[in-house]
Amino acid sequence: MASSSSSSSSERRCKYDVFLNFRGEGTRKIFVGHLHKALELRGLKTFIDSEDVGKGHDLSVLLEAISDSKLSIVVFSQDYASSTWCLKELVQILKCNATQKQIVVPIFYQLDPSHVRKQEASFAQAFLKHESNRDLQEVQSWRSALTQAANFSGWDSRDYKDDAKLIDAIAVDVFHKLIHIPSREVSDDLVGMDSPMHIMRRLLRLSGGTSDVVYVGIWGMGGIGKTTIAKAVYNNIARLFEHSCFLDNVRERFTGKDTRQMQVEFLSELLNEKVKSLGGGYMMMLERLGERKILVVLDDVDDSNQIDTLLGKKRSFGGGSKIIVTTRDEHVLQPHDEFKIYKPKPLSDGDALKLFSQNAFKKNKPSEEYDHLSRRALEYAQGLPLALRILGSHLHNKSVSVWKDELEKIKKIPNTGIQREMGREIIHSESPNKPWKRSRLWSYEDVQDALTRNKATKVEGIMVELPDSKDMYLNAEGFVSMTNLRLLRITYPDVNNFYRPENPILEMFHNDIAFFRESNQKLNGDPKFLSHKLRVLVWHDYPLKALPSNFDPKNLVDLDMRFSRIEQLWVGTKRIKELISINLSYCKYLKEIPLCTEATKLEKLILKGCTSLLEVHPSISALEKLVFWSLEDCTKLKILPSSIHHLKSLKFLDLCGCSNLEMFPDISEDMEALSELKLDETAIKELPSSIERLRRLKSLSMENCTSLVCLPDNICNLADLMYLYLSGCSQLRNLPKNFGSLESLLELELHNSGIEKLPVSILRLKLGKLSFYGCERMKAPLSSWRSSSIEGRWNAVVFIDFRDCNLLELSDAIAHFSSLKILELSGTNLKSLPSTMNRLDFLERLELEGCKRLKSIPELSSSISYINANNCTTLETISTPKRPYDMGRYFTFCNCWKLVQNDLFRDIVETHFPPQGNYSRHFYICFPGSEIPERFIHQCKGSSVTAQLPLNWVDNKVLGFSICAVIGHWDYYSVSSAQCFCTLKGNHCEYRFSFYGISEIRPFKGNHMCLGYVPWSEFGINGEEVNECRYTEAKFEIQCLGPLFIQRCGVQFFFANNNEVAHQDFGEPMVQSERQP
Repeated sequence: MASSSSSSSSERRCKYDVFLNFRGEGTRKIFVGHLHKALELRGLKTFIDSEDVGKGHDLSVLLEAISDSKLSIVVFSQDYASSTWCLKELVQILKCNATQKQIVVPIFYQLDPSHVRKQEASFAQAFLKHESNRDLQEVQSWRSALTQAANFSGWDSRDYKDDAKLIDAIAVDVFHKLIHIPSREVSDDLVGMDSPMHIMRRLLRLSGGTSDVVYVGIWGMGGIGKTTIAKAVYNNIARLFEHSCFLDNVRERFTGKDTRQMQVEFLSELLNEKVKSLGGGYMMMLERLGERKILVVLDDVDDSNQIDTLLGKKRSFGGGSKIIVTTRDEHVLQPHDEFKIYKPKPLSDGDALKLFSQNAFKKNKPSEEYDHLSRRALEYAQGLPLALRILGSHLHNKSVSVWKDELEKIKKIPNTGIQREMGREIIHSESPNKPWKRSRLWSYEDVQDALTRNKATKVEGIMVELPDSKDMYLNAEGFVSMTNLRLLRITYPDVNNFYRPENPILEMFHNDIAFFRESNQKLNGDPKFLSHKLRVLVWHDYPLKALPSNFDPKNLVDLDMRFSRIEQLWVGTKRIKELISINLSYCKYLKEIPLCTEATKLEKLILKGCTSLLEVHPSISALEKLVFWSLEDCTKLKILPSSIHHLKSLKFLDLCGCSNLEMFPDISEDMEALSELKLDETAIKELPSSIERLRRLKSLSMENCTSLVCLPDNICNLADLMYLYLSGCSQLRNLPKNFGSLESLLELELHNSGIEKLPVSILRLKLGKLSFYGCERMKAPLSSWRSSSIEGRWNAVVFIDFRDCNLLELSDAIAHFSSLKILELSGTNLKSLPSTMNRLDFLERLELEGCKRLKSIPELSSSISYINANNCTTLETISTPKRPYDMGRYFTFCNCWKLVQNDLFRDIVETHFPPQGNYSRHFYICFPGSEIPERFIHQCKGSSVTAQLPLNWVDNKVLGFSICAVIGHWDYYSVSSAQCFCTLKGNHCEYRFSFYGISEIRPFKGNHMCLGYVPWSEFGINGEEVNECRYTEAKFEIQCLGPLFIQRCGVQFFFANNNEVAHQDFGEPMVQSERQP
């Protein structure tokens, strides 16, 4: 439905979303009242003239309400023109349309629109009366208003059989119109926001009217604009929700507050009222919101537990609720599978220059003399909005010479945030020419200077990132004078990069790079002294074998010596009572860890990659506060002390990659805190029976433990175990018989293991996913189970993966997985599928790729929307779907030569493509073939086709179009796809949009035909624009994303004429351009 105006009505702050203009109580009771309710249910604040205005009020109240609305609905009825108030309101509405770009939507209720446009019938009678007792100039303005309003694209109630369908259609249309009007708070000075807002609208599914709860995480580095984007979205859509809350600075808020305080704070903001206590409990209060549509933004979250604390682990919000979380750490979102992740990009050069100029010059672009310097500043800011604002504000009103000096200073600060530059400038001013007299140093040259002079008594902090491209010489004697040094941080940029998710390739080769690089730090002399005031000691790639023997770490809180050549930290016992964290990762010469009896506050001990470490000293048991302990990739470690059960606070223990560790110690006492134990790729053959003493264990991972033969029976006593990962345990044949006693188990991973069959007791579990991928010994996993024992047991399972199993049959019992949505059977040896699969009423996706013995696919339920049967070379038949359009959105049968020789299959394709009865869904199918069907009137050789459009093509309401392509023999070993473009050309106008009508093209032999159907509603082009441009030509092009050769293509349009589908002939195709391989 076309609107009468663009979306610039947001330029002024509006009190209402919709104003209802109508005549009479009769219209209100039978139509307008129901329309008002439908609009309010969609969260649209709607003004309706009722008791709150009253008959005695001045008309000015109504006229003001019109001006305060974003959209006006005008309901024309038989007696509309008899009301002078209605007509005066209409004049005001049209005035707002002209001056404020207010949207106008006319509804012609039980009358002919021409009666309004021409003032005929009851409208003519009303105007005879007006002209006898009213000012003729005013009456003429009413006539003009009626004619103008009637010419807007609107709704005719006579096109609908009942008002309910009409009201629903109008409400949806109005919602879509308003959702694309930006809030005034998404102001013009928010540079570069168009793309982020578009992406967020799509991720939040704002245009789809979904009733699902949608979760979106905005992840990115500091200063990239996460909070700005989230706030803009919040301001734009908050009015659509019953309750909304933007909780900023979550990380900071959690500091110093307990769980209960934060929950009270969150509820107070969400409910917009003071919550004094949680009464019956926080979860109970959240459950009360279960039927309400809410919007929540949690800004700057740095711990996944913060999400669970505020939203609950078992979240239940009303349909259509939206949850947005911003974070700098992607790992915060990983435990929450429901989150779709959006990673904002830096600003483009044009937007960056505009934002920088707004802060530096208070206008959108620099003057000519500052242009070169501005572009140099942009290089340092790297497209970060926060950096651009701070740097621009810092340089505001400064001369060219000052700009040059300031930019030169910033150049000397490698890889740091621009926002710290101003603070550093203040410290630099303490002693501009004598760095040893400053309190903090961060430049390598200044540090080197201070150490050489050996009189830096005022230095309290050194934070230097050394360039790793050349040798660095440091005078060790210089530390003697630094008696006030509290922070020493010497790092390398490459060390930090290993831990950034943007560098996955470096992560893969992390060990090799770290171990084979030569240290480029050169210390002149031995450091005979380090300040006893040190609280933070971070010295990566420390080149010596030990710290100074006289170093007293009594104040040390954080010790990080990653990638060092250290063999032992110190000899004997040291006073380390304040120490909280030790990180000695990749100290490849470290043979033992220091005595820990004094480290009573130690919470984190990281020894990852210490490949010379042979054993752990028994004094480790003294660490009663230790929470996190990693020994990952300590490849020479053979044994752990049995005293680890004394670690009463330990929550996380990582032994992954300890390839010589053959035993896990016997645990003689309960370990109440340990919740996650990682034993992947160890040499452990079996776990001790005392494993049951890990009472609170929630996650146990033993992936690729190729020596593991069995699990102890009493592992089933771990009542809190939720996650068990046994993938790659190739010697593991069976699970304990009483495995079903693990009542809390939610995830079980067994892929590529040696499992042969499953115990019947497993049916008692509430697993949502079963993964047996690559279990070659598994032939018939369900065959020994009686149907009666399965029925109603596994209704939580939504995903089953049997890929590459030696599966010979699939039992009829599969039908009892009543909630199953995805079934993976690719690469199995199945010859047939059970007929009971048509009882899987929620099955959406069926993967059969490479099932080379499969001969038939039985009838499936109408829920199926995806079938991949590529390379099923013996497949001969598939059953006709229950309902035509339910055949699905995606079907692919590459290299299924026997199938396409079957007349039944050709009939199904011919009859059910595109999805008749539902033209709003995508559809795709690919199979062997060379001839484009005749119904594709417009077809041509090559990769493009052009057709003339008839003059009335918009009036016929285009529903969508299908595109077909014949692709030549293609045997590259990769998946490819083709992006399609449609270009409409008209009266000095051109409109171009892209879509993926042909997707996921697999390698195949011989010609294949791909058909795709795309609904027209996806492209956002409205009828008003079409009428204005008078498009007369449509050109379709297929651009291959890979080495494909399109031999021939065709296109077909689908129209609705009086709710019937008409296949319209556009005339002869025009001259084509042919794409060569």
